[in-house]
Amino acid sequence: MTTANSEEKTYPIFTVRWLSVHALGIPT
Repeated sequence: MTTANSEEKTYPIFTVRWLSVHALGIPT
Protein backbone atom coordinates (compact mmCIF):
# COMPACT_ATOMS: atom_id res chain seq x y z
CA MET A 1 0.00 0.00 0.00
CA THR A 2 2.71 2.42 -1.00
CA THR A 3 2.01 3.61 -4.53
CA ALA A 4 -0.10 2.69 -7.54
CA ASN A 5 2.93 1.00 -9.07
CA SER A 6 3.12 -1.46 -6.18
CA GLU A 7 -0.56 -2.29 -6.50
CA GLU A 8 -0.31 -2.85 -10.24
CA LYS A 9 2.65 -5.16 -9.67
CA THR A 10 0.91 -7.07 -6.90
CA TYR A 11 -2.36 -7.50 -8.77
CA PRO A 12 -0.98 -9.76 -11.55
CA ILE A 13 1.13 -11.74 -9.09
CA PHE A 14 -1.83 -12.28 -6.76
CA THR A 15 -4.02 -13.35 -9.68
CA VAL A 16 -1.47 -15.88 -10.91
CA ARG A 17 -1.06 -17.28 -7.39
CA TRP A 18 -4.82 -17.40 -6.89
CA LEU A 19 -5.28 -19.22 -10.18
CA SER A 20 -2.54 -21.69 -9.31
CA VAL A 21 -4.03 -22.42 -5.90
CA HIS A 22 -7.53 -22.87 -7.34
CA ALA A 23 -6.32 -24.86 -10.33
CA LEU A 24 -4.58 -27.26 -7.93
CA GLY A 25 -7.45 -27.24 -5.46
CA ILE A 26 -10.35 -27.75 -7.86
CA PRO A 27 -9.15 -30.96 -9.58
CA THR A 28 -7.61 -32.38 -6.44
